[in-house]
Amino acid sequence: MFNVNATFTVEGKAPVVHEWAGLEKVHAVDHLEKKLNDFMQKMNGLASSIIHGKAPKPTTRTNPATLVLDCSVWEDGNLWARATYTYPNMSEEMQAVFIGTFDGEMAKLDHSVKDKKAHK
Repeated sequence: MFNVNATFTVEGKAPVVHEWAGLEKVHAVDHLEKKLNDFMQKMNGLASSIIHGKAPKPTTRTNPATLVLDCSVWEDGNLWARATYTYPNMSEEMQAVFIGTFDGEMAKLDHSVKDKKAHK
């Protein structure tokens, strides 16, 4: 069985933890990892659009802080895969975009995976 964990940490704030437990491999790989990849592609696309002038640059930089997203997949208690993304000096506005985009992708999960989410 697989467990998946995605944790957002922002300096000075309590971590936001998303956990799914008791997943079959197909759920962990075909659903959760795919959605995490879709999320990262959207964020990279947004960054690219800003860099190339296709999207407006954020005009405010309220309380910039380092945001860290740590994703890990465990199989029978053993680490199977892990990815950590660190974004230094991310403003509160971009933190909201980042976390909102993540929540949007997670809302599209198959119900067989959604139902395995641990509620904290």
